[in-house]
Amino acid sequence: MKTGNGKIICSIYAVPGKNKSAPYTMVGLIFHVTCAIDALLDGKKTRECKNKKNILHEYTVDIDKIKQTLATIEKVYSLDINLDEICFILQIIKQS
Repeated sequence: MKTGNGKIICSIYAVPGKNKSAPYTMVGLIFHVTCAIDALLDGKKTRECKNKKNILHEYTVDIDKIKQTLATIEKVYSLDINLDEICFILQIIKQS
């Protein structure tokens, strides 16, 4: 990942979750975002989030914050991070 993406991950991590003291939340978040970027750069299709409809309905504000934060990564890497990936990111944060 290019320089400065640590700040982006921290901004995503700032979305309210259940237990931010869980050490694996940040690791899971970094791992997921990195793998998603790698898959998208390779032109691979990402998985569908089966709970997407409920997440989009319940966490509209959080989804918008994550989308705004990921806009930098999308611009730098010329990617389109879809709503399924954003829902997975939110699940990592909320379920930790």
